[in-house]
Amino acid sequence: MKARNILSISFVILLAIFSFLILSNSDNHSITGAVVLGQVEDVIGDVTKEQAEEGLVQAEKDMSEMKAAGFGINLINDTLIDARRYFISGDSVLVKDLGEKSITADYAEVVLRTNTISVRKTQAYEIKDNIRATELMLVELNKTGLNLTPVFILLDRSKVEFDNERYENSVDNLNEIDSKLDDIRVEGTFIRTAYRIGRETLIVFVQENWPWLLVILIVLIIVLIFSWKKIQIARLEKKIVELELEDKVSKDLLKKAQVEYYRDRSLTKQSYDIRVKNYKDRITELKHTIPVLTSRLNKMKNV
Repeated sequence: MKARNILSISFVILLAIFSFLILSNSDNHSITGAVVLGQVEDVIGDVTKEQAEEGLVQAEKDMSEMKAAGFGINLINDTLIDARRYFISGDSVLVKDLGEKSITADYAEVVLRTNTISVRKTQAYEIKDNIRATELMLVELNKTGLNLTPVFILLDRSKVEFDNERYENSVDNLNEIDSKLDDIRVEGTFIRTAYRIGRETLIVFVQENWPWLLVILIVLIIVLIFSWKKIQIARLEKKIVELELEDKVSKDLLKKAQVEYYRDRSLTKQSYDIRVKNYKDRITELKHTIPVLTSRLNKMKNV
């Protein structure tokens, strides 16, 4: 009985090691990368009335642009009204129109709020682009036969949160998609099945069938040793395919931004420059990464 217990424990340990090796080499490539919202910088130094007025003018343009692009602007509008309140000083008529009894002009507060509107606009375009990029990639991944229903639910939630101007919640749902995809990819495998079995049930099962399980484990380890190179090659090939897909999506989004700016005139130069820079930076990064991985893959195949 002691011998069985020792062998059972040994089997569980070996199984854990085997599982760790598989999971540690799983492809953790992100669809879109973690989405991080930009932050509003503090206003440092004295702010003149002219600077505050320029900020208000730009904020009004930003709000008009967002409205034309179909973004929600309720929060933007409230922030703009708040900025105007801080801009007003000594004009009882305007103060009354804004529903306030009294207020003191504070140009730094004006600029802080107009900067918030500018950042909010940039966030809106970035989240919209990430939602679109995720949609395109999920369409491709859906062809592999994976059950992506939970992922599409997260994407739909992200869209709803975005439409309701809850950008942080929208980003949280987008960032959860990658981990959900990892769960889907390992579901149905031997490792997932083993972990679904209760601990006590597994130990009893091992104790009753340890000779056969030990033979199977030894065979699996031998197969893994001789197949390790093929596994590495397959994972590298998969990563290259996903990076090439991301490169294609980034180029498509770049073309879309160019059409919206040059032909449709629906983008301001500021928004266009931001989006083009992000796309070109990623395309440049992929342009260097893909050949490196391809070269590594070729070397592994030729060894």
